[in-house]
Amino acid sequence: MMYVRSKDYKEFLGELQLSFVCLLIAQNYAGLIQWKNLVQLICSCKEALETYAETFYNEFFGKYICYMYVCGAYLYLFSNS
Repeated sequence: MMYVRSKDYKEFLGELQLSFVCLLIAQNYAGLIQWKNLVQLICSCKEALETYAETFYNEFFGKYICYMYVCGAYLYLFSNS
């Protein structure tokens, strides 16, 4: 959570988005691992949750909901083909 501690959490969220794009579009396994590790880091940091609940976590969960929506849409498309 180094970026969050320096109050530049947008770079951290950018890393999260880049790894999701690598996973989804490039179907890259390294993107999956990076995305999973970043989500685990975000969800396991209690101190950051208390400190940055209004800024970082609001944006993170907004993006996370979009990620899950996109994953659901892809699963629906590929299950019907």
